[in-house]
Amino acid sequence: MKALAPPPAVDPIVEDGVNEDLNETDDPEKSGSKSGMGPNSSESSLPSTSKTSSLSMSDPPSQGTAPTMGNAWARAKQSFDLAMGLAVIVGGSFAIDRVFNAQTELLDGETEWDDADLYHVDEAEKPPSHLVQSNEFVRNYLNETYVFVAIGVFLTGASAYALHLNPRFQRLMTISPVAVTISAIMASGVISNATLFTPSDYSYAKYLLFGAFAVTKGTFLSSALVISPALLGRAGLYTAGLIGSLATVAATTKSDNYIHIGGPLMGTLTVATLAMNVKNILPSTMHSMPKLYSLYLYGGLLVFGYFVIRDMQKVVSNGKLVEQGKKKRDVVNEALRLYLDFMSILP
Repeated sequence: MKALAPPPAVDPIVEDGVNEDLNETDDPEKSGSKSGMGPNSSESSLPSTSKTSSLSMSDPPSQGTAPTMGNAWARAKQSFDLAMGLAVIVGGSFAIDRVFNAQTELLDGETEWDDADLYHVDEAEKPPSHLVQSNEFVRNYLNETYVFVAIGVFLTGASAYALHLNPRFQRLMTISPVAVTISAIMASGVISNATLFTPSDYSYAKYLLFGAFAVTKGTFLSSALVISPALLGRAGLYTAGLIGSLATVAATTKSDNYIHIGGPLMGTLTVATLAMNVKNILPSTMHSMPKLYSLYLYGGLLVFGYFVIRDMQKVVSNGKLVEQGKKKRDVVNEALRLYLDFMSILP
């Protein structure tokens, strides 16, 4: 016999792979069972391929086009509703101002003469100049008070939002929520009393105490946001609208009567418009709220709205005393009292 040459050396890994491929190719039943297909795999694969192709040709347009058009329509409707709400607030506020703020009565109760009337009146019959100065002084005093109220509300909202996003604070709230809430309430009470009793001569100390009080209120609100986000979100939205409407009244008022008439009217118009657009402003997690919470919220708006109007009149009275030199100027204390009235609307 003729001697055969030894076969070339083959890598065992490659050889095993080749043998497995050959075995799978030689035995169609095994290969079909491994791949999940029988001997008639070519026949059974055709319908699935046709189904896949039909789905790929028909599904994407129905899944991609319709939702896009629906989302665009929803966004357009939301923008239209917000624009209409803003137009209602602006137009209604202008109408209220033109109808009820047309009186020429000063904040101190005296009668203000128009420039056209003064032109035809003798010098001796003209009203004293200090009456006009009183009007501007009291109005500026009221406006400066609302500036501090706005600063306090901004600090409270910013601190509450920052703490709500802080993971350490959220971990602390998970461990002991009651302790955090009670601590924030006690701290805000102590700091508010310290602010009220600090003399107005120490203005920087009063500013720091007022800011610290607003931050502690933000801490309390951040803890309450975990408990009832829907109630707190709506109450915060309505409170901001009420503050804006009353600040507008304070900036444009010509008489004491307009505070009592224009304030409630403009506040009611603003809150009602915000309530109708609440789903377009707040996130979806704050839309649904139990009816008991709604009763509590709107009842609080009515009660503490009355206190806000009453304290606004006190600011006007104190402004008159400050102008006459009978009382020291202290807009921080005036703003703190109004701020407490506004925050009482919140839980």
